[in-house]
Amino acid sequence: MPNNYLPKVSVVTVTLNAVKYIEETILSVAMQTYSNIEYIVIDGGSTDGTLEIIKQYDQFINIWKSEVDNGIFEAMNKAFNLASGDYVNFLNAGDVFFSPKTIEELPFLEMRKPFKSICGKNLFVSNYTKYIIETKPSSRKLPHQALFMARKDFDKFHFDTMFKYCADSELWTRYLPEKHDILFIDNYISVSSFGGISTSSKYLLDRFRENLQFRKNKVSVLTRFFLKLIAYVFLGDKGYEVVYFFFRGRKIKFIDKIYNFDSIRR
Repeated sequence: MPNNYLPKVSVVTVTLNAVKYIEETILSVAMQTYSNIEYIVIDGGSTDGTLEIIKQYDQFINIWKSEVDNGIFEAMNKAFNLASGDYVNFLNAGDVFFSPKTIEELPFLEMRKPFKSICGKNLFVSNYTKYIIETKPSSRKLPHQALFMARKDFDKFHFDTMFKYCADSELWTRYLPEKHDILFIDNYISVSSFGGISTSSKYLLDRFRENLQFRKNKVSVLTRFFLKLIAYVFLGDKGYEVVYFFFRGRKIKFIDKIYNFDSIRR
C-alpha cells in the first residue's frame, strides 16, 4: 500500500420526513474537501418533501434508496451492507460535519492496514439556548456522528434491531473501546441538534425498558430513569433541555458560520 493512500470513507445519512434538516446535512458532505468519499442516503419512505431535496442533490450522492423500513437502526444496518469504504460514518439528517475539512484532517496518512477505527468529538447544539455540549468518546459511549468505524469492525458489529430505541447504546456494550483498536482524537467532527429518540420524553419509557434488557447495572438504569422522569414531569421537554444545557454546556461563538451553504445550495 502506498504511503499516500487515501482510504475510502463511506458517509451514511439515514432520514425519514426530515425536510427541514436534510439539505444542510447533504451540503455538509458535498462540501468536504476530502477526495475519496462514498455518500449513501437511506430514506425510510418520506412523504414530506425530503425525497425532492435528495433528488435535487443527486450528483453528490453515490447511492440512495427510499423504502419503508422498521426504523432507524434497520436502515443503518442496510447502509453497513451497501458501504464499500474502508471506513463508515453515520451523519444522519440534522447532523453536519464540523467543517469542510473534517474528513481531510483525520490522521489517515499516519495509519497502515488494517485501519483503526477513529472517533472524535461531537457538539450538541441547544434548540433554545446559546449553549453547546461537547461529547467526547469514552469506554462507555461513542458518539456515532463522530465515529469512523473501520471495515474490520463494521463487518463484525451491526445494530441489534430488537432494540428499536437503544440499539446504538446496546452496540457500544459489545463494541467496547478497551477491547478494540480505536484511535481517539481531539478533533471536532460533527454538530448535532439536541433531540430525537435519545432525549425526548416521548420515548423515555421505551428506552428504560430496553436498557433494562442489556445493562448489567439495573440499579443505575432505574436511578437514571426516575431522575429523568421527575425532571420531565416538572420541566417538560423544553425546560429539561434548557436546564440540562445550562448545567452541562458552555457558550460558544465559533459555530454559527462554519459553512457558506449558499455557495452550493440550489
